[in-house]
Amino acid sequence: MQKNQLDIENIIQAVTASGCLGNSQRQKKLLDYILRENHAQRGDRIKAYSIALDVFGRGENFDNSTDSIVRVEMHKLRKNLAKFNAHAKGFNLAIPKATYLIIIKELEKSTPTLSRAKRVFFLFLIFITGSGVIVTTSQVISKLTPSSTAQCSKTIPNIALHPTKIIGGTTKNTDIFEETSPLIIDNILQTSLAQYTMVNVVTQKTNCSKTGTPVYILKAIIFSKASPPYISILVQEKKNKSIISSYDLQISQDQTTISQENTWELYNTMSLIAYTTGIIPKHATTAQWNARGAKDVYSCQMLARNYYISRKSDDTYWPVVNCLQDIIKQGNQTPDILGLLATFYLNQARGKQPQYIDDPIESAKQLIKKSAEINPFNPTTLAAKLRLEIYNIPRNIGEITYTVKALERAHPYAPNTLNITSQVSGFILDDWEHAKRTSDLMLAINKSSRQRHYYVQLAYALLNASPKEAYQISKNAYDPSSRLSLLMCLAAANNYGQRDKADQYKKDLKKMNLHTIDDYITALKQRNLHPNFIKEIAELLRTNPNQNHMP
Repeated sequence: MQKNQLDIENIIQAVTASGCLGNSQRQKKLLDYILRENHAQRGDRIKAYSIALDVFGRGENFDNSTDSIVRVEMHKLRKNLAKFNAHAKGFNLAIPKATYLIIIKELEKSTPTLSRAKRVFFLFLIFITGSGVIVTTSQVISKLTPSSTAQCSKTIPNIALHPTKIIGGTTKNTDIFEETSPLIIDNILQTSLAQYTMVNVVTQKTNCSKTGTPVYILKAIIFSKASPPYISILVQEKKNKSIISSYDLQISQDQTTISQENTWELYNTMSLIAYTTGIIPKHATTAQWNARGAKDVYSCQMLARNYYISRKSDDTYWPVVNCLQDIIKQGNQTPDILGLLATFYLNQARGKQPQYIDDPIESAKQLIKKSAEINPFNPTTLAAKLRLEIYNIPRNIGEITYTVKALERAHPYAPNTLNITSQVSGFILDDWEHAKRTSDLMLAINKSSRQRHYYVQLAYALLNASPKEAYQISKNAYDPSSRLSLLMCLAAANNYGQRDKADQYKKDLKKMNLHTIDDYITALKQRNLHPNFIKEIAELLRTNPNQNHMP
């Protein structure tokens, strides 16, 4: 196995194929979890508790002192990896005792001497640790082991990620900035792009010209002597070098490293490039593909994903479902395709789409089960599973909690996923602290003006903040087409004594055939929101704004 082929999927495949894990799905899930957490630089945060909940489905009352499942499975995994290492040819895996950090050691070449850039990177770790920035062992491991796949995809567009370059010297801390910033940016771009399933990330040297799919180049260049300095992100077609898109991110003249704000901007820029509605997926549907069948499948996926984003009319529904079903009948049963079709069936069950099959819930369950057998951590499948668990009454809170966390692991910096998981955490699980943290992260990455991105912020403020703060947030969350938005805005206006606004929201609600307090509460209950939230909001909906006037 080549150095640049050591991605998570290849590692799992190699270990599974060796037979060292036997038929144990627990061992496979545990290894997958540890690899992905370390890849996302969260290896030092893994605890027995998180493994018990996220991997083995234990409840929140899990006690490691009385339930030995994590200790037993970790002991088995270390022994199984030792068996794998005894016969492995390409690489060895090791998880040191008392940690959950995974070390990947390649066997094809002797360990090279660290380059000057990596020597400076270690000095940089010491420097920023002294400045109060947390740097983990997993970050060091991720720099010394391959983190990006260089295996070309024959089914989706490939992005060749070029190493970040710096043009011009800096006026302060030149050596530190020049040597460390490109490495940090490379890590951010790779981590972010790896979240999105509609593109495949490869290294600069990987030749994907024979795959038959479009190939793009992504470059980051730091112009440190410009006034002000900035980072330029360029997206090009590899074939003709034409620029598809470019983004400029401003940095401060006296920065010694990439700031937190720069980090969020880079994550958001990658979502604009690689998410379903991003530049590359859109361009790829009109680009030339030599693999015609692959383009048809890709275009069908894009059609399905954009159906939800744009909320198109019913006449668009039939071509989407037909193409997904045809693809599956032709034998292309990938987790993305299976998960997408399951999502359509679930929406039919909710009455949100035309009737297509007789038993949409059972059909969706079978598709999700089949997809999970292929890859239990596929984001499309996890999203479909989350919908299924939410629609099931009574709800399995343990499964919903597990799926939320699994989705956040798969898409740790994807704004649209974070918006979904934050809403589920709050409105369904009643875990408003987690919901608020996730929503804060989403808004830090994507400074959006979309109303639904502020639902969690408004709900949290109604439950925990001052009436004034909740009312101010309600201005961002106001959506006259959403019952939930209007009911929360009315609650905020009542609580802050804003009668005129309260009257406006009541008029909006009457257009939706909601006239009384009982109508409002019934509408909340129909959404099957958590009873605690309904109780709190109901009290505010009953509040007389004339008695709560605030200056």
